[in-house]
Amino acid sequence: MISNEWLILGIFAVLASFSVWAAKYTKWGNYLGYVNIAVILGLIVVNLKIVPEWSDIHNLAFNYFVPIAVVLVLLQADLRILKKVGGKLLLTLGCAIAFTMLAAVAGGLILDCGPETYKVFAAYAAGYVGNAQTLNLVASALNMDPGTPCVCQCFR
Repeated sequence: MISNEWLILGIFAVLASFSVWAAKYTKWGNYLGYVNIAVILGLIVVNLKIVPEWSDIHNLAFNYFVPIAVVLVLLQADLRILKKVGGKLLLTLGCAIAFTMLAAVAGGLILDCGPETYKVFAAYAAGYVGNAQTLNLVASALNMDPGTPCVCQCFR
Protein backbone atom coordinates (compact mmCIF):
# COMPACT_ATOMS: atom_id res chain seq x y z
CA MET A 1 0.00 0.00 0.00
CA ILE A 2 1.26 3.45 -0.89
CA SER A 3 1.73 5.70 2.13
CA ASN A 4 3.58 8.68 0.59
CA GLU A 5 1.05 11.51 0.63
CA TRP A 6 2.48 13.23 -2.44
CA LEU A 7 2.23 10.00 -4.39
CA ILE A 8 -1.38 9.51 -3.24
CA LEU A 9 -2.16 13.07 -4.35
CA GLY A 10 -0.53 12.31 -7.71
CA ILE A 11 -2.65 9.16 -8.09
CA PHE A 12 -5.78 11.20 -7.37
CA ALA A 13 -4.75 13.76 -9.99
CA VAL A 14 -4.12 11.03 -12.58
CA LEU A 15 -7.48 9.40 -11.84
CA ALA A 16 -9.29 12.75 -12.13
CA SER A 17 -7.48 13.57 -15.38
CA PHE A 18 -8.26 10.16 -16.84
CA SER A 19 -11.91 10.58 -15.86
CA VAL A 20 -12.18 13.88 -17.71
CA TRP A 21 -10.34 12.43 -20.74
CA ALA A 22 -12.54 9.31 -20.85
CA ALA A 23 -15.72 11.36 -20.55
CA LYS A 24 -14.65 13.56 -23.44
CA TYR A 25 -13.13 11.02 -25.86
CA THR A 26 -14.83 7.66 -25.25
CA LYS A 27 -18.40 6.54 -25.76
CA TRP A 28 -18.62 4.71 -22.41
CA GLY A 29 -17.02 7.68 -20.63
CA ASN A 30 -19.52 10.08 -22.16
CA TYR A 31 -22.30 7.78 -21.00
CA LEU A 32 -20.99 7.50 -17.41
CA GLY A 33 -19.73 11.05 -16.95
CA TYR A 34 -16.43 12.07 -15.43
CA VAL A 35 -17.72 12.30 -11.86
CA ASN A 36 -18.96 8.70 -11.88
CA ILE A 37 -15.75 7.47 -13.53
CA ALA A 38 -13.66 9.23 -10.86
CA VAL A 39 -15.73 7.71 -8.05
CA ILE A 40 -15.53 4.21 -9.56
CA LEU A 41 -11.77 4.49 -10.08
CA GLY A 42 -11.34 5.77 -6.52
CA LEU A 43 -13.27 2.78 -5.18
CA ILE A 44 -11.13 0.43 -7.24
CA VAL A 45 -7.78 1.80 -6.03
CA VAL A 46 -8.92 1.72 -2.39
CA ASN A 47 -10.34 -1.81 -2.61
CA LEU A 48 -7.20 -3.08 -4.36
CA LYS A 49 -5.27 -1.58 -1.42
CA ILE A 50 -3.21 0.65 -3.71
CA VAL A 51 -3.97 3.67 -1.52
CA PRO A 52 -5.17 3.70 2.11
CA GLU A 53 -8.83 4.10 2.94
CA TRP A 54 -8.15 7.42 4.66
CA SER A 55 -5.23 9.80 5.01
CA ASP A 56 -4.55 13.52 5.35
CA ILE A 57 -4.71 13.80 1.55
CA HIS A 58 -8.29 12.51 1.68
CA ASN A 59 -9.13 15.33 4.13
CA LEU A 60 -7.50 17.83 1.79
CA ALA A 61 -9.46 16.48 -1.18
CA PHE A 62 -12.83 16.35 0.60
CA ASN A 63 -12.54 19.71 2.35
CA TYR A 64 -11.03 21.78 -0.47
CA PHE A 65 -10.95 20.11 -3.90
CA VAL A 66 -14.42 18.52 -3.87
CA PRO A 67 -16.30 21.75 -2.98
CA ILE A 68 -14.37 23.62 -5.70
CA ALA A 69 -15.13 20.82 -8.17
CA VAL A 70 -18.84 20.94 -7.29
CA VAL A 71 -18.94 24.67 -8.01
CA LEU A 72 -17.14 24.15 -11.33
CA VAL A 73 -19.55 21.37 -12.32
CA LEU A 74 -22.52 23.58 -11.44
CA LEU A 75 -21.12 26.37 -13.61
CA GLN A 76 -21.39 23.97 -16.58
CA ALA A 77 -25.08 23.28 -15.94
CA ASP A 78 -27.56 24.03 -18.70
CA LEU A 79 -30.15 26.15 -16.93
CA ARG A 80 -32.82 25.51 -19.57
CA ILE A 81 -32.72 21.78 -18.80
CA LEU A 82 -32.58 22.41 -15.05
CA LYS A 83 -35.68 24.58 -15.33
CA LYS A 84 -37.58 21.64 -16.81
CA VAL A 85 -36.53 19.12 -14.13
CA GLY A 86 -36.07 21.54 -11.21
CA GLY A 87 -39.14 20.42 -9.27
CA LYS A 88 -38.13 16.76 -9.50
CA LEU A 89 -34.59 17.59 -8.38
CA LEU A 90 -35.84 19.54 -5.38
CA LEU A 91 -38.22 16.72 -4.46
CA THR A 92 -35.38 14.19 -4.70
CA LEU A 93 -33.12 16.37 -2.55
CA GLY A 94 -35.86 16.84 0.02
CA CYS A 95 -36.51 13.08 0.20
CA ALA A 96 -32.79 12.36 0.56
CA ILE A 97 -32.45 14.86 3.41
CA ALA A 98 -35.59 13.54 5.14
CA PHE A 99 -34.46 9.91 4.91
CA THR A 100 -30.99 10.86 6.19
CA MET A 101 -32.54 12.57 9.19
CA LEU A 102 -34.87 9.62 9.82
CA ALA A 103 -31.91 7.23 9.66
CA ALA A 104 -30.04 9.38 12.18
CA VAL A 105 -33.02 9.39 14.55
CA ALA A 106 -33.47 5.61 14.16
CA GLY A 107 -29.76 5.05 14.75
CA GLY A 108 -29.86 7.23 17.86
CA LEU A 109 -32.80 5.24 19.21
CA ILE A 110 -31.30 1.83 18.42
CA LEU A 111 -27.64 2.38 19.34
CA ASP A 112 -26.42 3.65 22.69
CA CYS A 113 -23.29 5.81 22.43
CA GLY A 114 -23.51 7.18 25.93
CA PRO A 115 -25.31 10.19 27.36
CA GLU A 116 -24.76 12.31 24.23
CA THR A 117 -26.07 9.81 21.69
CA TYR A 118 -28.45 12.30 20.12
CA LYS A 119 -25.58 14.73 19.56
CA VAL A 120 -23.47 12.08 17.84
CA PHE A 121 -26.22 11.18 15.41
CA ALA A 122 -27.19 14.81 14.79
CA ALA A 123 -23.59 15.60 13.88
CA TYR A 124 -23.33 12.55 11.60
CA ALA A 125 -26.63 13.42 9.90
CA ALA A 126 -25.31 16.92 9.25
CA GLY A 127 -22.11 15.40 7.89
CA TYR A 128 -24.01 13.15 5.49
CA VAL A 129 -26.17 16.00 4.24
CA GLY A 130 -23.24 18.41 4.08
CA ASN A 131 -19.56 17.53 4.44
CA ALA A 132 -16.89 17.11 7.12
CA GLN A 133 -16.88 20.84 7.85
CA THR A 134 -20.63 20.75 8.43
CA LEU A 135 -20.17 17.81 10.82
CA ASN A 136 -17.50 19.72 12.76
CA LEU A 137 -19.59 22.89 12.92
CA VAL A 138 -22.66 21.03 14.19
CA ALA A 139 -20.55 19.11 16.71
CA SER A 140 -19.05 22.34 18.07
CA ALA A 141 -22.47 24.06 18.09
CA LEU A 142 -23.83 21.17 20.19
CA ASN A 143 -20.87 21.52 22.61
CA MET A 144 -19.95 17.88 22.09
CA ASP A 145 -17.36 16.46 24.40
CA PRO A 146 -14.27 15.44 22.35
CA GLY A 147 -14.28 12.13 24.21
CA THR A 148 -17.79 11.21 23.00
CA PRO A 149 -17.65 7.83 21.29
CA CYS A 150 -18.36 7.87 17.57
CA VAL A 151 -20.82 5.71 15.70
CA CYS A 152 -18.08 3.27 14.67
CA GLN A 153 -17.27 2.57 18.31
CA CYS A 154 -20.92 1.68 18.98
CA PHE A 155 -20.63 -1.37 16.74
CA ARG A 156 -17.71 -2.87 18.69
